[in-house]
Amino acid sequence: MSLNKMSEKSKLIQMLHLVDRHYILRDKAGHLWIFNEKLHNGNYPKYTLFGRHPMGYAGYRGAKLYARFVCDCNRKDTVSVFIEDIVSTMENHHIGTWMMNQFIETLKTINNVVKIGRVYGDLAEKDDSEKGNKIRQFFRRFGFSIEEKTPGGRENISALLDELHIVRLEDVSDVDLFGFFERCIES
Repeated sequence: MSLNKMSEKSKLIQMLHLVDRHYILRDKAGHLWIFNEKLHNGNYPKYTLFGRHPMGYAGYRGAKLYARFVCDCNRKDTVSVFIEDIVSTMENHHIGTWMMNQFIETLKTINNVVKIGRVYGDLAEKDDSEKGNKIRQFFRRFGFSIEEKTPGGRENISALLDELHIVRLEDVSDVDLFGFFERCIES
């Protein structure tokens, strides 16, 4: 590994401790969510945003976004970001949109320390169903392009960081934690 690549990786590893945040949200249906966002280093530097309902809703109700940072072999000073997974078990509550907004904001902050190049991921096999079209539309809203790897095969999402943007979101809101606990105690 070149000294320059090592330098970029070292910068990223040094800043991993800077992100370890918790969020409490209310979605458009009024459900409460607790999220934890962190940068950490296991086998490789990784971003995790994981959330779920804190109270006993029927079945598993969760959401997650995992991405890893990859040193770009073609560019000495750039780190690419591979989105490993983004899942929300409750569709149409805009939790996935909130997660992607958080992810993009974090990447733009990191970009002040380490140059972020391409942000990319794999989609499932090409799917022309309504659900497949919804997934592609979800990523396009943030500025991703959809590329077919092989004719009729898997699809990729890809964008440079400066092509990505935040999607306006009005029906997911932060919960005032102190007010929330005051109301719980009063009732």
